[in-house]
Amino acid sequence: MEKRKKLKGTWRTNFKSEQTGFIARGHFWFLAFLLMASLVFSPPFVEAEVEWRVLKNLDLNAKPLDIATSTDGKWLFILTPGEVLIFSVPEGTISDRIPVDKEFDRIAPLPRPDLISLTSGTKNSLQVIQFAPIYAFDLTSLPIKGPQDAFVTLAVFDDYQCPYCARLESTLRQVVEKYPNDVKLVIKHFPLSSHEYARKAAVAALAAGRQGKFWEIHEKLFASQNELNDAKVDSIAGEIGLDMERFKKDLQDPAIASLIDRDLKDGNRANIPGTPAVFLNGKLLNLRGPDALYQAIDAELKKKKK
Repeated sequence: MEKRKKLKGTWRTNFKSEQTGFIARGHFWFLAFLLMASLVFSPPFVEAEVEWRVLKNLDLNAKPLDIATSTDGKWLFILTPGEVLIFSVPEGTISDRIPVDKEFDRIAPLPRPDLISLTSGTKNSLQVIQFAPIYAFDLTSLPIKGPQDAFVTLAVFDDYQCPYCARLESTLRQVVEKYPNDVKLVIKHFPLSSHEYARKAAVAALAAGRQGKFWEIHEKLFASQNELNDAKVDSIAGEIGLDMERFKKDLQDPAIASLIDRDLKDGNRANIPGTPAVFLNGKLLNLRGPDALYQAIDAELKKKKK
């Protein structure tokens, strides 16, 4: 790097002061020029009123001490003495309440949307709370593998052209085999718009389900996910012994399309990050492999024994 040479004597001092004065004067005239230009060239100021309306009134039945919003904008946390109210922004309702010590008087979001922090100005204490929303999905008219009254329900949002969904299939089969009396598996269809044939495949699966062949076609659709088209689906339907006339008719039934639309709505309401999305008794799992799924199921089953 080239350095500036030092100057000696009073000449350096005088030069510096003159230079500083020149720069200051130049800076003043430059600002004056900008001000005049803004007055001449800027559009005329138009006075405007503000339109507003109240979107929601909440009766908290307690004095609010502080509020915070989750980083994803989905939740509003309202701290009251001894309680945190969790308000769902999309649904416009208070979905749950978390009991806390009355000493806490401040609440703040953390970088993860499932974490909040509580602090107390009087006792100099801090508490971090992790919460997980539990969703009640409508599972009516969907095929179920496992006992109807199983303690654990695995609801999986799937896409037949999603490679990660295909990889999960072997794990899900192992789960049902390992917990034959305690786990039931339900497929919720969430065809992504980026996958051209995913929705048609979901319609075909539900249509086959009307003939008691959902799980057979479900497995074969995933096995053929890279070559799905109308001809391939017809071929699979013939392989598993479907009544083709009835199958073709059911493919056009609006009731099947409505089931898929319902699943899409449920998935969007739960803000699923993509497919596959696995919910254990309504709670979204962050899967890191088969062992993580087994651990989550075992932890849930321990609640049954209490």
